[in-house]
Amino acid sequence: MSEQPPRKSKNRGHFAVLDMPTVREICRRYDADTAAIYLCMAMGTDATGQVSSWTREPIRRRISISWRKIDSKLAQVERDGLIAWQDKSSRKNRIRLKLHETRPMHSGYHAALERARAGIAPASARDLRIAEQLTADGWLDAEGQVIERRKIQPVYLPLSLVGDEKGMPTAAPCIIERIRKARDPLAFLLLAQMYAAQDLPENGGTAWEFIWRAFDEESVIYRTAETSVIEAENPRDWMRTTSLTADHRSNRSDEDAAAYFERMKILQDAGAVEFVLSVVEDDKPGAQVIYPLGVVRNGKLVRDEPEHAVGVLAIGAALALSGDADEIEHHLGEAPDSWRVPVDRMYRKATIRGIPRLVARPKTRATERWQAERIELFRHWCEYFSAVIRENAPELLAPSGRLQRDFNEASKRLQRDINDLMRSANHNAAGAAEYGDDAFGGNASWAS
Repeated sequence: MSEQPPRKSKNRGHFAVLDMPTVREICRRYDADTAAIYLCMAMGTDATGQVSSWTREPIRRRISISWRKIDSKLAQVERDGLIAWQDKSSRKNRIRLKLHETRPMHSGYHAALERARAGIAPASARDLRIAEQLTADGWLDAEGQVIERRKIQPVYLPLSLVGDEKGMPTAAPCIIERIRKARDPLAFLLLAQMYAAQDLPENGGTAWEFIWRAFDEESVIYRTAETSVIEAENPRDWMRTTSLTADHRSNRSDEDAAAYFERMKILQDAGAVEFVLSVVEDDKPGAQVIYPLGVVRNGKLVRDEPEHAVGVLAIGAALALSGDADEIEHHLGEAPDSWRVPVDRMYRKATIRGIPRLVARPKTRATERWQAERIELFRHWCEYFSAVIRENAPELLAPSGRLQRDFNEASKRLQRDINDLMRSANHNAAGAAEYGDDAFGGNASWAS
């Protein structure tokens, strides 16, 4: 019998609901195999995130661990009280996921909790004080009834982390399996933390505070009455650690941040995270993105990403404004080591940053809205930069020219779906239908 997808996956956008404190406990207490097995098992939960239908065989089909080892790891997690078999003798096995308890329990309060569980009301002033404290700590509700299961602190992970869009096994190793091979369980914790903090509307994937990249040298090399041309060279390696990274450092200083940066590299190598180079308003954390320039994946600029379609025209517009159109071959080189781009002159502190973006995401209405806004943003900036080039150096738009060729290549797949890990050119993006099948007017119409 073929394996069935998890229940209600279509209705909930093909993602699983996990509890962040429990994921942290699993990753900090166990090895990489156990963390991978737990996350894979949790991907098979129903819409509540409480019961999983993925037991040993479904897990084995997604990660390269033997059936016996999976069984022993699940037994260890069961002994530690974080899962329980609902009916181990049934052919339809189900595993109930328990939450790691984070509510404080003061010394001597267990007896009061047991009395509340038995329906015995507080009889003295001391009992009332204890009951008030238990209520404040989340053990009792307003009526004095015991809250057996604390409120979940949800993190939403897409099923594409363990297979295809619906979580079904694929021939290629899934992202969870690739991370497991690095043998660092805290890499899974960092992945979950990034999903918990992701900022979809602002930068398309995750929070600024986790990490960003900058350039060693930036300067304004040309100005007009309305526009400045900024040049950035020599990209730095990793930048930034904050309170969000505390789980990955032994103390609050940045002296031991190397382990954190290595975990971010693990996620990049596994295909879970990529960096989007963007022009932003200033050098502060969380700066507003003005427009994108390209996507850096595994250290290389991806030239068939839609962000790159904006980037090549931005470079062309900057060269046209500064009178350096003959340098186009140099500035469209292979490595993203140097950028020359235009910006409104009022943006006095504008700079270029590399912002991390989570690659896989569930298809939800929020994702659809973001994708539609993303398409509209590309349309606006490509039209704007094309107009600047036509006015100042129309020769750059010659059909046989380097700028036109690079833009045509980058714009071929503007409708591609960010959920498609294989980056199929035939996979239409959510929201593209708003503009019809040819959402960009023949790909190169802006630059023609």
